[in-house]
Amino acid sequence: MSKYLTILLISIFTLSCSKDESSEVDLKNTQISISKPVENLPISKGDTLHIEAIITSDVSMHGYEMIIHDIASKTQQSIINKHTHGKQISVKQSWNTSNETLGEKEVEVVAIIEHTGLKTSLKRNFILK
Repeated sequence: MSKYLTILLISIFTLSCSKDESSEVDLKNTQISISKPVENLPISKGDTLHIEAIITSDVSMHGYEMIIHDIASKTQQSIINKHTHGKQISVKQSWNTSNETLGEKEVEVVAIIEHTGLKTSLKRNFILK
């Protein structure tokens, strides 16, 4: 019986000591709110798309990235990758559409929660015509 108790105690100790801190961060406590563009906004080629968002978290984040996805070609391009710290990050970015192809697009705001790669994101569709 003591053999099983010893194995159990060693297992509990090993598991409790090997927890990765990043797994303890609750992604549900990091929220992204996109105010611009509105969903399915039609925008003319050559116009500037204005992107605004607020990212909040209960932990100090490590930045954000904005990605434009082309739905038809399934390609993407990063328009900004900013390293900044804080529990609230205000995002304002403009993107000129002059050299882009027409069609359905999507802007993705990615919150970088930790340097280890822990991220969460929110997407908003728009149409380039």
